[in-house]
Amino acid sequence: MHMYDCKLHHEANQPWLQKKLRTKSREELSGLISGKNDAFRMAAIGAAGQSPWSDETVCMAP
Repeated sequence: MHMYDCKLHHEANQPWLQKKLRTKSREELSGLISGKNDAFRMAAIGAAGQSPWSDETVCMAP
């Protein structure tokens, strides 16, 4: 079984926060601040260990 680690940060130069450790590669996140940019990155975790982190993606919550 694969797991996916999702981390986010709310401001540049802030530490990454653990958001979800899931078995699905897609996830809807709640609790984000409307009109504020958040950065996300993902990594897969499997029998061979953790993959490299994805490129950072920045999104604004509606």
